[in-house]
Amino acid sequence: MSEHCTLINTVQLMFCNSLLIDLPLTHIQRLQSVQNAAARVIFNLRRCDHITDVLVSLHWLRVPEQITFMVATLMYQALHGSAPPYLASSFTCRRHAAPTQAQVRLH
Repeated sequence: MSEHCTLINTVQLMFCNSLLIDLPLTHIQRLQSVQNAAARVIFNLRRCDHITDVLVSLHWLRVPEQITFMVATLMYQALHGSAPPYLASSFTCRRHAAPTQAQVRLH
């Protein structure tokens, strides 16, 4: 039963993490602590045990990587037509011409 509850709480933690993009680092660290605690409950570990291998075995990204992944996924979907219309209409794709030789030499 506790594993099922932990899974639900972890899914809730990961659900809207793309909204956390501008969250201060202290808050992200707290969310990481919650995720680490959930992993420790699942594997029945102590607080002093290393958590990295546990997160890898659960196929969980750390909170900052989850945020980056979700934002990148939403951007990909918006730019390739698989995002909901309200999200896709917020973005436009602009293609830039290839730089000329003169522009390349200036940089």
